[in-house]
Amino acid sequence: MSAPISVVQVVRPVAGGMRAHVLALAAGLPSSEFRVIVAGPLDARTRRPLSAAGVTWANIPLPQTLSLSATYRGAQVLARLLASREAQIVHGHGFLATYAALIARRRLAAPPALVSTVHAPPRVSGGWWERMLRRRGYRAVGRQAQEIIAISEGVKESLLAVVPEAVEKTEVIPYGLRPEEFRVRVDVGLKKKELALDPSAATIGFIGRLTPDKGPDVFLRAAAEVTKTAPNVDFVLCGEGPLRSELEQQAHDLHLTGATVFLGDRRDVAEILATVDLVLLPYRETGFGVAALEAIAAGKPLIVSDIPVLRATLEGAPDVTFVRLDAVEKMAQAAIGILDRLPDVDSPMIGDVERAQGAPAAEDLLVKTEEFDLDAELEPGDQRARTGELPAGQRFVHEHYAVERMVAGVQAVYGRMIASTKTTSASRENGGPGGEAN
Repeated sequence: MSAPISVVQVVRPVAGGMRAHVLALAAGLPSSEFRVIVAGPLDARTRRPLSAAGVTWANIPLPQTLSLSATYRGAQVLARLLASREAQIVHGHGFLATYAALIARRRLAAPPALVSTVHAPPRVSGGWWERMLRRRGYRAVGRQAQEIIAISEGVKESLLAVVPEAVEKTEVIPYGLRPEEFRVRVDVGLKKKELALDPSAATIGFIGRLTPDKGPDVFLRAAAEVTKTAPNVDFVLCGEGPLRSELEQQAHDLHLTGATVFLGDRRDVAEILATVDLVLLPYRETGFGVAALEAIAAGKPLIVSDIPVLRATLEGAPDVTFVRLDAVEKMAQAAIGILDRLPDVDSPMIGDVERAQGAPAAEDLLVKTEEFDLDAELEPGDQRARTGELPAGQRFVHEHYAVERMVAGVQAVYGRMIASTKTTSASRENGGPGGEAN
């Protein structure tokens, strides 16, 4: 049996979808085949689940924004880690992490194979100096990475517009989720009190970074329109970011202060989704739309901005309404229409969410007499059959964006890279290109 492949996953400061993806991938790769370490400036929210999953991690100083001096310093530390781990593959997540990995490889006599996952459309913006650096950096990654993974077709198209020569080595592997993690039983009244929400009010939620591309300002403008017709509605923003103070001021200016709660970065997203009545995500730009899939997995009605990436990700998903980003009044009308169709908030059960204060659901009191063989393995065909019993949202996510599908795709990429490395080494040993004849 061959030794596990040594893989170093490199990240910059991460949050949101990228963090969830890195955690799922690192934990999902079988330890019998891969020896994984995640390296980067890791906060507690990233370190804890890695440790819980038995994944090794290392703190390496990499910048959040483009800084050549900080990137080179981080690359020096990363090079030492790659050498000490005898890394065979270094996997950069995002441009900055991949660029640091590229620099680190140059310092090694036997550099590992490089793969990059592109999590968002390339940003070639800023002053002329930054634009030049970014273009050169993207092209260097495009030339030197053996494989490139884009998380969506939209991201792939944006990347190839900047680095057209990478077309043959780029493939799309979407993010993966475990939909069952987003169907939780929550005492909604108690959870609302914990979140400082009115237990008697309907609640509209936003999930995402508080950055311009995610449109939290549009969410607040739509909230103001909703309250003109439906005053008994609360609004909750789950996420952190540089716009928070501006958004809090905007909420005050729109007379939403008493009805709006900023939760910051949270670990209990599944419980928060179970608590809200619908989710509104007016994203201006996104690489994929993880929060939208989480809302679908939680069985929540979803309103999203009508942009190509979300159209592609959510094609065929249940209970999704697309609205143009500039049509704030239509967003509000769509939200009010959805709230009007929902069961009364005082009803005992809505889906899998317990609305009653303490009384168990009827199905919890039933005793089933069906016998199960707990030692029997579930056959793949049986697993497919079981998915037919899932709620529509969970079934959609399971069929299109299961974690297992994502991990299998990345494993295939790693396999090609190792096979290519072995072929190149054998060619050199036998006097092929770059080697000497025996």
